[in-house]
Amino acid sequence: MVMPVLGGLMVVFLPFIGLYLTAKTVVGGVTGAFSRSAQDLAATVTPDGAPGAVISRRLVSVLLDVELRDGTQ
Repeated sequence: MVMPVLGGLMVVFLPFIGLYLTAKTVVGGVTGAFSRSAQDLAATVTPDGAPGAVISRRLVSVLLDVELRDGTQ
């Protein structure tokens, strides 16, 4: 008597569990990518206590299509 009820519950809820796990994995991957990007950006934006110095230098170099003194572009 108990086994058919458990089987029925499994048939009903197993697809939802699978969808939940799939969505959790996808959302975790996307948010992880943004988190890594944000950490990289934060490390790049604040060199030697000068917020935005590297970003503005790189932006100017890209807009003017020139190479910076330190060899980066």
